[in-house]
Amino acid sequence: MTWALGEVLPVARRMGLDRVLVTCADDNVASARVIERAGGVLEDVRETELGRARRYWITLAD
Repeated sequence: MTWALGEVLPVARRMGLDRVLVTCADDNVASARVIERAGGVLEDVRETELGRARRYWITLAD
């Protein structure tokens, strides 16, 4: 997940996005930590067809 965020966030900035929504399974503590270290702020946890998912927003600074 660390590699994926490192690849995607610069692309999102170049696209002009102000923030991105990042999700992970509710029980995936390692991914949640990576997202939080990247600046992710937990919005909520939702039920999905694949199980419970944590939803994080990452604000993209200039």
